[in-house]
Amino acid sequence: MAVMEHLRDVKMITDNTLARIEPMKQTIVLLKKHGVAMKPEEDFLVILENIKTDLRDTEEKALGPVKGKILPIQKKESENIKESVRNFRKEVEAYRIKFKENLPYHTEHSSPEIIQAAYEKIDEYHNSTHDLITESQRLRNLETLFDLTESKFKPLEECHHDLINLKRNWDLISLIDG
Repeated sequence: MAVMEHLRDVKMITDNTLARIEPMKQTIVLLKKHGVAMKPEEDFLVILENIKTDLRDTEEKALGPVKGKILPIQKKESENIKESVRNFRKEVEAYRIKFKENLPYHTEHSSPEIIQAAYEKIDEYHNSTHDLITESQRLRNLETLFDLTESKFKPLEECHHDLINLKRNWDLISLIDG
């Protein structure tokens, strides 16, 4: 994992650095257009292009041999991560169904006991939803690490939004009837 983290970090730093070169080029062109003299007298556009090329070459020299050596292990681990994501997706879908069945979306009567029970249920599901969100973030981090497409867990996001809305609704019910 440490090697994969290193590869990811180098790639992110390289991408970030390369993304900064274009705005620098635009600034230099603008300065030249307005006749601003720059020192040293070298052409900064050429310097920036050379930096860009040198950075890509350095990245390839540093990471190329490592990538080749870890490719079989990376492929195997990528498949394991994909399987973990598939299993987690099933778990999230089952959780969403259970969530919708068990949470107090409506009530015909309210009393302090009913309100308290609703808050306890919301709190219970808040904690379990938080645990699932933490796991989803861990899986997304692994997907990023292994250059996989980042998964979205929409049912989990829906649970989170429902919890917020349920808490607000029960706060209002408590305020009115409590």
